[in-house]
Amino acid sequence: MLYDQAQLLELYADYRRRRNDPQFDATIRATSDFILRELTTTDGLFTSALDADTDGKEGLYYVWTKTELDANLGLSPAADRLRSWYGFDGKPNFEKDFFIPVAVKPLAATETNAKEVMTLRDKLLVERTKRNRPFQDTKIIAAWNGLTIAGLAEAGRSLNEPRYLAAAERAADAVLTKMTSPKGELLRIYAAVPGAKPTARGPTFADDYACMIHGLLTLHEITRNAERLQQARKLMTLLMANYGDDVGGVFLTSSGGEKLFARGKDHYDGTVPSANGLTAKNAARLWSITGEPESRTILERSLSLVAGPLQTMPTGAATSAEALGLYLAPPVARP
Repeated sequence: MLYDQAQLLELYADYRRRRNDPQFDATIRATSDFILRELTTTDGLFTSALDADTDGKEGLYYVWTKTELDANLGLSPAADRLRSWYGFDGKPNFEKDFFIPVAVKPLAATETNAKEVMTLRDKLLVERTKRNRPFQDTKIIAAWNGLTIAGLAEAGRSLNEPRYLAAAERAADAVLTKMTSPKGELLRIYAAVPGAKPTARGPTFADDYACMIHGLLTLHEITRNAERLQQARKLMTLLMANYGDDVGGVFLTSSGGEKLFARGKDHYDGTVPSANGLTAKNAARLWSITGEPESRTILERSLSLVAGPLQTMPTGAATSAEALGLYLAPPVARP
């Protein structure tokens, strides 16, 4: 799923930058390249997922038999290192007969034969492309694209790789041009029915705004492009106008959307950060950058909403906890 790739990528890249620790460089690069190679459209947007099944069999596209590995790797010190790196020299790790390439430990770029090992890994990747591809879910979701924009931007910064930052910039521009209404409001889905061109449509949820603001603020933080800050501020204004609650936080659905018996709020993180947690974090970042009292008010009201969950189950509201940390010890404001 795209949101898994995006969040793990941002986490690894942030760790690499903060600790100046290169042990996950290969993971950051491989994940970024996977997104660009497998999940990116010609418009620069990111599709939702690839199936696990191929031809009715789970994982068939991704697994290898020992015979296939031997035929492609051959015999060499680099091949031996790759087998050791991925555990190919032991017992199969999937359904008795198959190997899933899972690194036993990170491969340092300075390690003997590292370049040759990576060349062999790329050979396996090329060979894999000859197989029947899994079904691809080509719908594009604004929230998941926002998370991926942040992840690729962080990857570009941590590895000093312009390609990844450029992909994040391109995706941000594509979302803001192809997935917005004439009023500038976000539209959640960009997809096509068979035989037609893709179009953007709603309904949009609070997490679409929160995740896109997160991506834009990350781009601003890295590039210092004032336009990205203005785009984030505009989306925050729309979010609070259409989803905000005067007592704090945001509802999941818009005030102008379908009339429901009750409009819900999410307090806990799930497979993606909660809209309220991420809104609080975004407000903390905006307050740090601009010093605007409106952002501080949004932050404080959002935190008051999750005070209970933070006390009873803080690990379930990690994004809100991160926002609380930024509130208690905000970074130095930038001009």
